[in-house]
Amino acid sequence: MAVRSFFIYVPRESPIHRLHPLAKLVMLVAVNVVALVIEAPIGFLVAIALILVGFKVAGIPIARLARFLVLIFLVMQGVMVSYILASRIPGNIVLWRTPWGTYVSDMTLLYAFSMVLRFFTMLVGSTLVLASTRDRDIVYGLTSIGVPYPVCFVLNLAFRTMSVFLDDFFKVRDAMILRGTDFSKGSIVERVRKYVYMGVPLALLTIRRIIEMSLAVEIKGFRLRAERTYYHELKPGRLDALVIGVLVLALALAVGLKYVYGVLAFPGWPFTH
Repeated sequence: MAVRSFFIYVPRESPIHRLHPLAKLVMLVAVNVVALVIEAPIGFLVAIALILVGFKVAGIPIARLARFLVLIFLVMQGVMVSYILASRIPGNIVLWRTPWGTYVSDMTLLYAFSMVLRFFTMLVGSTLVLASTRDRDIVYGLTSIGVPYPVCFVLNLAFRTMSVFLDDFFKVRDAMILRGTDFSKGSIVERVRKYVYMGVPLALLTIRRIIEMSLAVEIKGFRLRAERTYYHELKPGRLDALVIGVLVLALALAVGLKYVYGVLAFPGWPFTH
């Protein structure tokens, strides 16, 4: 039997379900902070490999990432185009000079590749955590460290809105495909234009979802200053302490390797400045 998370269904026997919500939140923050610290391509490749191992340990099929590949591909295209057309990063070889004064060097391509890996690491790492996180986990995790319940509730709605938006995105895209739109053909500009056309129905659906959520909250009698009672009481265990300790150690190691030894700084090993 599977358990519904923010994005997908995860097997109930998955070991990640045994983690306290606080450990999951720490994992989410640690993955994104480490991705911001790292600059070298090799460091990102190692981080991505470890995240994929995390999918295997958690029992989440990597094939579940297929629905997010379109978004990841669009992000990669945008990053590559922005650095290639609007940057001036010195390198050993200048490959192309643009009419508006920028140029593309070998370091431009390497830096653009590194930024693509950074976004990929953050997206895949966040997906690993959110794929095993339920609505109540956000509230439990934050309230366990003393965050006021109204703040937890708002953040929970924000994460829920993200998952609902993704569902609406794929519904609109599938509807356009059924009407004859082919997102795989044409130049990059033409394909981006096709996705832009999805903006109007997605905006209308988003407004509709916001109205529905506000009505649901009002019907349930939610009040910001009301005293809350909880049916479940979760307490961190040894496994949670171990996971949090490993994540903090990984973050400290990444900071030390970059700022003390320069290993993870761009361009990093095996490249030279």
